[in-house]
Amino acid sequence: MQESEEELKKKESEFSDWSEQFAYLLVFGLILEIFLPFCKQIPEFLSRLIPSVIVALGVTGEIIFASKARLMALALQRISDDKLAAALDRQAKAEEKLAQVIKAAQLRSIDQNEFAKELHGKPKADIEILYKPHDEEVWMLAQSFHHVFSMMLGCNAIIRPIEEKDSLDIFKRSIIKDPLETRVGLPFGGLTLRVSKLPPIKEIEGAYKAISAALLKFHLVVASPVENSNIPPNIIQIVIGKKIFAMYQ
Repeated sequence: MQESEEELKKKESEFSDWSEQFAYLLVFGLILEIFLPFCKQIPEFLSRLIPSVIVALGVTGEIIFASKARLMALALQRISDDKLAAALDRQAKAEEKLAQVIKAAQLRSIDQNEFAKELHGKPKADIEILYKPHDEEVWMLAQSFHHVFSMMLGCNAIIRPIEEKDSLDIFKRSIIKDPLETRVGLPFGGLTLRVSKLPPIKEIEGAYKAISAALLKFHLVVASPVENSNIPPNIIQIVIGKKIFAMYQ
C-alpha cells in the first residue's frame, strides 16, 4: 500500500530527529574518548571501550536514520515531481483548449474589415438583417453585418429578430405550423438572401450579386435565395438562422 504524502513527511521528520540524536551521541562518544582516559577510577580498557562503543552506536544510528530520512525525501520529491508534471500537463491542455476556443471563435465570426473590403465600391441597397431569436451566435453575426453595412459602407440598414410577419406566402396558407426558420425560407438553417422578386429588380441587382459573392467567401452556409412579395422591391433582406458556419455542420 502506497503511503500518503503526509505519512512520508511525518516519517522523514521522525527519521531526521533520530539521526540528529545519534549525531549528538557520536559527539558525546568523541568527547569521552578525549577525557575518559584521565579518569583514574575507571580501568584503562573501559576508558577506551566505552567511548568506542558510544561512537560506533552514534555513527551507525546516524547513518541508518539519515538514510531512511533520505529515502522519505526522495519519495516526497517523486510525489512533488508527479504533481508538477500533472500541473504542467493540465496547463498544456488548458492552453490547447484555449487555442481551440480562440480559433473556433475566429472561424465562427466574420472579419468585418475584410467583409467590408469585399463590398467596397460595389452597388449599394437598403438592407434588412433578420436573425433567429434567442440565439446568441446568430445575434452576434447579425450585429457584425449591421455594423458593416450601416457604419462601414454607409447603407441604410436595420436589424431585427425574425417575426411571424416574415413568413413566406406559401406557409401563411399552410395548415401545418412549421418552425419559424422554415417559414422564412431556412428549413435547414444557415443564411439566405430574400428579395421581393427573383431575379431582383435592376436597382438592387448589383448589390444583390455583390453581397451573394461576399457571403460565399466567409465559411457561411448560404441557402438558396428566396423571393417574397411582402418585401419592398428596393430592399435586400439577409436572414440568419442556426448552423450558420460551414465548418461546424
